[in-house]
Order: sequence, then C-alpha cells, then structure tokens
Amino acid sequence: MIHREGKDGRTFEILLVEGGSGDADRIRAAIDSGSHPSHVTSARDGSAALGLLRDLSRRLPDLVLLDIDPPQADGYRRLLQAMKADVRLAGVPVVVLSAAGADADVAACYGLRAGGYVIKPDGADALARALHRVEDYWFSTVLRPGRV
Repeated sequence: MIHREGKDGRTFEILLVEGGSGDADRIRAAIDSGSHPSHVTSARDGSAALGLLRDLSRRLPDLVLLDIDPPQADGYRRLLQAMKADVRLAGVPVVVLSAAGADADVAACYGLRAGGYVIKPDGADALARALHRVEDYWFSTVLRPGRV
C-alpha cells in the first residue's frame, strides 16, 4: 500500500470493498498511479466494510468503491441500505464497480442512492483511466459538506 500526501498535505481516504484479491490489486494499482494522494483501506465484503465505517476511532472515507460482484452477490444492497440509514454514513459517496451493467443492478444501486455505477474495463490502463475520472469527480469537481 502506498500512502502519499498532496502539496497541501491532504490525503484522500478510500474504502475499497472488493472480495476478489486480483481485482483489489488492480484497483489499488490504478489508484496509486493517479494524481490524487490516497490511502486505500480494503474490506472483503459489506459486513467488514460496515464494521470499518462504524468504527468511531477511524476517519470516514472520502469515497467508497464497492464491487457488486461475488463473494456476497447481494451484500452490496445491505451495505448501501445500512449506510443510507445511518446519519453519520449517509453522506459518504459510494461508487459501485461491476464487471457488467445489468439494468436491474444499476437501477437497484441508484435506488439505494449510490453516487455512481462504473463498469470495470478490461486492461490496467483502461481501469486506471476510469478510476482516475471517478477520483477527479469526487476529489476535484464536486463540493461536499465539510470538504470545502
């Protein structure tokens, strides 16, 4: 894990919820190659992620990247529901990552107020470009409460 700080000392916190270690490594490498200094914490499933998010001794992440593929195919719904029901977690943006874009999954994620839905492209360069656009949007473009 690479931990870098930006010119202003700001490091973005990302929670990666990804059960497949191969994809987790690819996603980490893509984030590490970006221009936004980030610290990535990983959780293998929605239950582990919720435990990290509810740990009051930890800083809330600036972004959650949530893979909706196995090992717990419907775990993403439970995690999104729990986050949106918790006033402390409801403002944390969640971007869903998937290998496919099934209409039912896309609709379910947005219905549960996910901030975005991204299909993971094949190839390291394409994945890096997609994740860098996500980071640019959430870390440079939009204003969020407490992040001005």
